Amino acid sequence: EYDCNLESSALAQAKTCSSSGVSGEGQNVHSGVLVNNSEQAVRTAMDQWWNQITIRGVNAAMLFRARVRDKPDGPVAFTQVGLN
Repeated sequence: EYDCNLESSALAQAKTCSSSGVSGEGQNVHSGVLVNNSEQAVRTAMDQWWNQITIRGVNAAMLFRARVRDKPDGPVAFTQVGLN
């Protein structure tokens, strides 16, 4: 179920430009090189997002397990987004 309060909280946090976490909520933060082309910035961010699983891998069933969480440079930001 979509959570409008969580959306409002995320937007307020994003507007602060802080990379610190939000108490009680998971958060994905991405920072990259400054570019003037917003389309290229989005493409780069999406590539880096998906590379978490295409390069580092999860497993065939796409299940988040302890060995995925604990592996060096594991795809924990990618796996944080999901449905309950």
